[in-house]
Amino acid sequence: MKESDEDLTAAEKSALAALSQDVAPPGDLEPRVLEALRTRGLLRASGAGVFRGGRVAAVACSAAILFGLGAWVGSRAWLPAASQKAPNRYLLLLEGPGDPAPQEEARRVEEYRRWARSVSAAGHAITGEKLRPEFVRLGPEIPAGGGAEVRGFFIIAAVNDQEALQIARGCPHLLHGGRIIVRPIDPT
Repeated sequence: MKESDEDLTAAEKSALAALSQDVAPPGDLEPRVLEALRTRGLLRASGAGVFRGGRVAAVACSAAILFGLGAWVGSRAWLPAASQKAPNRYLLLLEGPGDPAPQEEARRVEEYRRWARSVSAAGHAITGEKLRPEFVRLGPEIPAGGGAEVRGFFIIAAVNDQEALQIARGCPHLLHGGRIIVRPIDPT
């Protein structure tokens, strides 16, 4: 077998040039070749490819689960360190006031975020969220005036009830006419 065009004779080069360059293979060529390879045992059955794909999917799924588990553990990394200094956790429920204008709402969210950072910088674990106004109430109806709308919440770590109240009193929600309900969380 010749390695390059330079090794070809003039007659071979001429015959090669005369060949048509745009000849398409017959349409049934691929299935015939595949069948011949399968018959000789040179090609695995299509089910083996599915198994290999399933293996890849299982590895990808395992990686996703491990990543999620790592993220979950990492998000709770503050609990052991915080529980050494402040072993108790408290829920701060933020009730009322009415709906501020969107610009004011954005300013308040940033104000609450700065407050939460300052609580965290003081060595207290803190997490919280602003709640959307939609809700579904399950159970018996509450009498008129019996329940204010909960606007958001924080969960804090504190050494005792007095420290939790001190932290809650610093929350900007009180400056805007809202109320804060402080509830100790009973470890389960």
